[in-house]
Amino acid sequence: RALASGGFGAVYLAESERGSLVALKEYLPSALVHRPSGHTVAQVDPNKVNLYEAGLLAFLEGARILAALQHSNVVQLLDCVQANDTAYLVTRYLQGHSLQELIFSAKSLCKPPLRQAATVRSLFVPLLQALEWMHVQGVVHLDIKPANIFVTLDDQPVLLDFGAVRRLGVSQGAQRPPFTPGFSAPELRASDA
Repeated sequence: RALASGGFGAVYLAESERGSLVALKEYLPSALVHRPSGHTVAQVDPNKVNLYEAGLLAFLEGARILAALQHSNVVQLLDCVQANDTAYLVTRYLQGHSLQELIFSAKSLCKPPLRQAATVRSLFVPLLQALEWMHVQGVVHLDIKPANIFVTLDDQPVLLDFGAVRRLGVSQGAQRPPFTPGFSAPELRASDA
């Protein structure tokens, strides 16, 4: 079943061959493709095929990088599958909510601001440790935002969405990572990563 969708893909809850629940992230950029209801293969806008293919290569490179990252505060990649003219990442299924959802729900419930701030601050130490560990591995995330930080039911933060991830010192050519406006430095060039 569908769990979420965004500008670059959709996430589904699925069951593995072993019977465990997994998250399945499909590369499905809404600005480049359309999938008619009931179809498994998306139709790529003929004028945007090159962009679609470049994005797919970046998605697969992100999967390769994520596969090498084994940290308790980084989502665990179980598999990467190419099918239906796209690719799918299979990750461990996490129960909980994104930090963005938690912030919005606390705001709507009118919880005291100090309690909200303390809760959010408690997530930063493990997140910063995960980011530091990634940087030691030569990897930068490039899209840190509340929607890409998942908080499990036991209050552990986990970094998600490695669509903009890059290896330090590796030129990406003219390709620009898929930054989120308002969260990433607009002056950062892909060659800087």
